[in-house]
Amino acid sequence: MGSPSSLDSLSAIRLVRSVTEVNLVFTVTKGRHLVENLKPEDLEIRDNGKPPVRVTHFEAKTNLPLRLALLIDESDSVRGRFKFEQSAAASFLKRVLRRGDSAMVIGFNQHVELAQEPTGELRLLSHGIKKLKPGGDTAVFDALSFAAQQLAQIKDDGPVRRVIVLLSDGQENSSGMSLNDVTNATLYAEASVFSITSSHKVVCQGNPVCEQGEMTLQSLSDSTGGEFLRAADETDLSTAFNKIRDQLRKEYAVSYRPEFNAPDGLFHRVIVFSRKGTRVHCRKGYYAKISKEQLE
Repeated sequence: MGSPSSLDSLSAIRLVRSVTEVNLVFTVTKGRHLVENLKPEDLEIRDNGKPPVRVTHFEAKTNLPLRLALLIDESDSVRGRFKFEQSAAASFLKRVLRRGDSAMVIGFNQHVELAQEPTGELRLLSHGIKKLKPGGDTAVFDALSFAAQQLAQIKDDGPVRRVIVLLSDGQENSSGMSLNDVTNATLYAEASVFSITSSHKVVCQGNPVCEQGEMTLQSLSDSTGGEFLRAADETDLSTAFNKIRDQLRKEYAVSYRPEFNAPDGLFHRVIVFSRKGTRVHCRKGYYAKISKEQLE
């Protein structure tokens, strides 16, 4: 499991709550298939290279409430595919959201727009998607940072699943934020990025701008425990959304107590291993956030 360079540079972040127990949500695949029969003894966890003091919770097929940010690229580079992306996105939300879930719609070109604030009402979410109009440049990093901040601001009494679903070719040209910045912001929000590129693989090969965009999306998804998917036409896009939906409802949840005396405010790198031949899709770490009381 490689370590993306974006994790090696930590942003200045305001620390707001204490971590005494780490909660991870992840999927496990073997080839193209989800692995659904794992037990706690099938997993190994390393937190900054050390095993947990104690695993406190394990759950298969978790049904944690979703807090989802649907992030739609509306720049000129996706104009030809925009209509079917809008239609597929609305259909995805209709299929994935359940009672107790909420989603928001964010559109972006060189500017970022909260088209619909968090809600569980599909009618409002659909309207937010429909009112987006294509045109302009592409500020992927600014949009992702905004989505992570919005998710982090949602207050919940219990554990939830925070997810960013990004529809974009990843061809960044307008952001003030960097890849390091947005990776850190997303990890701090404890959110996973599922990125879907609408670029065709054959067309993208040999195009440096297109290839760099896909590398960016791949890095963000890998670092945060999501997945990078390709959808060059309507059928592919529907398949990609179905795959995300299935993963979100067939995840594992594990909680553990890490080996440190007190939260240090730093980034802790996490690696989860499973059976031979399988791949664990999990965020690469967390911030051991210090409570306000500890800062005083």
